[in-house]
Amino acid sequence: AQVLVGWLATSDVQEQFYLELKHALSDLGKLARNPVLELLEHEEGGVRKLACEILGEVGGKESYEKLKKLANDDSSLKVREKAREALTKIEQRREQ
Repeated sequence: AQVLVGWLATSDVQEQFYLELKHALSDLGKLARNPVLELLEHEEGGVRKLACEILGEVGGKESYEKLKKLANDDSSLKVREKAREALTKIEQRREQ
């Protein structure tokens, strides 16, 4: 998971590769959580946005508070929106 996250954090990766990395990390599930959590602090909004999308699929209670903070405080509107979406997905999984 750490190697995939390293590639995701690289700014010169093309969008299609980002999508493939996102799916691979989502497929890893819980193994991807901690490395992806670190990406929530990445300097590039696009990387933070993808991290939110992945955590929406695999995140749990440890992701929730960090996503909540991002949903309220991130400088990027798109990141805030994706963080809110991720929070909703996590909440829906809790209810099941």
